Amino acid sequence: AVVSTQSTGMHTSKNEKPTTIYVGSIPEGTESTDIIRHFGIYGNIVNINFNSKPVVKTPNKKTMAFAYVVYDNAQSAEAAVQNCNHSKLSGQEIRVMIYEPEFKEKGRNIWVKNLPSVCDNRMLAACFGAIGQVKSAKVSKDASGQSKGYGFVQFVKKSDAKKVIKLGSALKMGQNELLVQEYESREEQAPTAQVFTNLFFKDFPLDRAQEIEQKLINIGPITSFYMPTLIKDDGSIVLKGFGFANF
Repeated sequence: AVVSTQSTGMHTSKNEKPTTIYVGSIPEGTESTDIIRHFGIYGNIVNINFNSKPVVKTPNKKTMAFAYVVYDNAQSAEAAVQNCNHSKLSGQEIRVMIYEPEFKEKGRNIWVKNLPSVCDNRMLAACFGAIGQVKSAKVSKDASGQSKGYGFVQFVKKSDAKKVIKLGSALKMGQNELLVQEYESREEQAPTAQVFTNLFFKDFPLDRAQEIEQKLINIGPITSFYMPTLIKDDGSIVLKGFGFANF
């Protein structure tokens, strides 16, 4: 495969199938030659736009890069997505999808909480893929690579995202009851002053759960109250020791 030094456009007309793929969650230290080796076997690469050093970095977030890989035909791009999504590049699981500049994300994204610690991107995609076609799935991880217990899913159809949100806490992954809500990026949110109504609480006495809920209700009306539970080996159900409330 050859990487062109010329600027090759990533946009296609509405009548043409896309030839560009998006590669996300690329670990720090990956080189463009690694990307060529990984994706070059599926067709001739005419251009790579590789952002190896993301602008936003925080001490508690593992640095991830991303890239756009342009093939000379749509079949190669589709083959790369089919074979490389959730594969490992430089030891890290990556996300691969067709790049569609006309694709509107609004209304297609959900935020999933209370994921099992063993859940990875592939498991998250498989879980919600049973409900609708998933375009992308990502489990949020800390700097050590451990799951933070939540993730994001993007559906191809808005109707599938709405269907999942309506199901709400009826969804389970293993023994975990999932908490699902619509996700909006900062770009999609209205340009108004930030007002937070969600509350996260933890480290409370497990035998005083009802008292906690009542104390919150005394403060103001609550639209939702959720305490994740865990089924022990003996079949008993216990609280995990944290919860969410929305005023």
